[in-house]
Amino acid sequence: MRGLVWVGSLFLASLTSSIVASEASAVALRTGFGGPAGYGTGTVGPTDDGSSSAIDLTVAFGPQGLNYFGTNKTQVFVNNNGNITFDGSTGQYTPTGISAASNPIIAAFFADVDTNMGGTVYFQADAATKTFVATWDNVGYFRAHNDKTNSFQIVLLGQPTPGDFDIEIRYASLQFTTGDASGGTNGLGGTPARAGYSAGNSMTFFEFPESGDQNAMLDLVNRSNVGTAGLFIFRVRNGGITPPPTFTSTVTPTITPSPSSTPTPTPASNCCAAHNGAGCDDNACQACVCALDPFCCDALAGDWDDTCAGKTTDPEMCGLQCLCTGVTCTVSPPSATNPVGTRHDLTVELTQSGKAVAGADVHTEVTSGPNAGLFVDLITGADGRVFPSYIAGTMPGVDVIGASGMIERQAFACTATKEWLLPECTIDPP
Repeated sequence: MRGLVWVGSLFLASLTSSIVASEASAVALRTGFGGPAGYGTGTVGPTDDGSSSAIDLTVAFGPQGLNYFGTNKTQVFVNNNGNITFDGSTGQYTPTGISAASNPIIAAFFADVDTNMGGTVYFQADAATKTFVATWDNVGYFRAHNDKTNSFQIVLLGQPTPGDFDIEIRYASLQFTTGDASGGTNGLGGTPARAGYSAGNSMTFFEFPESGDQNAMLDLVNRSNVGTAGLFIFRVRNGGITPPPTFTSTVTPTITPSPSSTPTPTPASNCCAAHNGAGCDDNACQACVCALDPFCCDALAGDWDDTCAGKTTDPEMCGLQCLCTGVTCTVSPPSATNPVGTRHDLTVELTQSGKAVAGADVHTEVTSGPNAGLFVDLITGADGRVFPSYIAGTMPGVDVIGASGMIERQAFACTATKEWLLPECTIDPP
């Protein structure tokens, strides 16, 4: 590092994923994962019944991978036909009941997909956001038809407890259900698509009630189990999955939790951040989130977890009602002047809704100036602060120092400047 020293320790780099709408879609597909379309750099095909090779999940989720029904899964396979599997790839094209799966599976739209005439299946394991994403973007159906196309996505979102994750299934556009070899004609009829997940043991599984019903499967763009059309979320905690109630309305339902299950909010229960216990400290925000997901307000079994907190900033959900300000990042001193070759001490502080943010990864880097390229990675303490320091080189000039990272998929950034001066020169005698 050109003889310059940072004082600090570890950091997990951050990259903000974003969301982009697909055509006149019911729900947006997540993007921001690199590659030509933003859905990732990995692709499957063009192919009919092909699959990816094994994809390393430890890159995104750590050495334990994901705890899926009590087994740590450290790899995954993306299969062209609308699903991902954990114990090997599959080329099965005519869908059967999810309960019959012998390979642990998450199926968003298990049907005979064919990308030989267009459309792409993308995937990415992203360490920065602790996310794995597989996207079927404008894919056609067998045999090499693209007069009807589907766009949907499976997203696995890591949680603070190692091994825990959320499953998101997003349906942006659905036009076909069946390939020619499954008895379909023009993408319809025959043996329609299915969706759900399974442990692969014929005992532990969940199949969407729409499975095998052509019209119901096509209508998944208007259905949800969390109140946002086209979006389904399932929490995987300690290996078990909790599916919230399935909504079939084409509009966001209004649910009022019963008095016996409605928690009493307390000032310590910040709506904008995950915490133990149900409910949060803002009645309007709590009402919106719990209307979408009653688990968040279930005083007996629920918690205000990352999924609940995530709804408070998502404009498609409760962002307008909750008015969460996100993360505030400050660097002090904001500016300073020192002689070259000396040490500069900084304080980076993170707050969220006025409260200190503990345990957050903060990447601090000299982004420009004579000491550009120096960086350090630290984790905030209970006071929401980190204390990076560095020793400058011998060149004068102004350093721009940036601190950045991500909390609950909300990016933060702040900057400061440091001017380095040459020491005054005197000649004695003059």
